[in-house]
Amino acid sequence: MKLLRELNERGLRARFLLPLVAALALCTQPAFATSVVVGDTVYFSRNSMQLSGEGEETLRRQAAWLNEHPRVTVTIEGHTDSWGSRTQNKALGQRRAEEVRRFLMSQGVAASRVTTISYGEDRRMAICQKEQCWSTNRRAVTIIASDGEPP
Repeated sequence: MKLLRELNERGLRARFLLPLVAALALCTQPAFATSVVVGDTVYFSRNSMQLSGEGEETLRRQAAWLNEHPRVTVTIEGHTDSWGSRTQNKALGQRRAEEVRRFLMSQGVAASRVTTISYGEDRRMAICQKEQCWSTNRRAVTIIASDGEPP
């Protein structure tokens, strides 16, 4: 995880998506010739924090990877579309992030390794007045917070 240290030394925010770090970690181990894409995002229905089957499958892969790399910590970012008030969206984003955290914990990931934050509607991936945009924004994203090595 030398790359994370180098980014921090340069003052850049070390914000790596789980699939990238998983691929880098696997590629640095000589026993592995290929990398595994884990997935970093789960999507939700409107005004919901319920995980879909596809979301649960993504989180199972994340949990398996995290259980193989016990020094890595993650932050779960909760996001919403622009429907509802800012306060409601912040709360819904937090509930989504907490639901992802609970699922990861149910798969054996220690609670101390997973933090949550809600951005509500503030960090939308798509901005338009169509369902396609709204559904893209209703998500929780897993971000590598630390690789467990000292800076």
